[in-house]
Amino acid sequence: MIMIMINIPIYLLSLLYDKSYFFNAILGLAFTSTIIDWLTPLNGLVHLPIITSAIIGGMTIGIGVGFMLRQHISPGGVDLLALLISKTTATNPGIIIFIIDSLIVIAGIIILKDLKLMYSLITISCVGFCVILINSFKTINFLR
Repeated sequence: MIMIMINIPIYLLSLLYDKSYFFNAILGLAFTSTIIDWLTPLNGLVHLPIITSAIIGGMTIGIGVGFMLRQHISPGGVDLLALLISKTTATNPGIIIFIIDSLIVIAGIIILKDLKLMYSLITISCVGFCVILINSFKTINFLR
């Protein structure tokens, strides 16, 4: 419930700024929620070192979000905000996601004084890299 409350202003901003972004965000939220629910039974089946999990998880999320953002679809939250900002500034949304998420995690490290949160920076870096890479190319022609 808290996540919904935090995201309401971002969804309202997208509704005012570009209605297609709002409806695509609702679609993206439903899609990602469904995928997460489907994958939940797999939780705990594979045990990897935390660094490996941070890298694989970040790349998986980055690839999924990257392809969604290419189609102007987002799961909401920071990703939707990044999509809106990138439209007005012509900045790659991956850069915006990386900056915002990094600031949040760094604030958490400072406030909570827990260095384990550094693994989150690894995940965020992988997400940002994948989103930047996927959104750097305007079109890809596979039929040549």
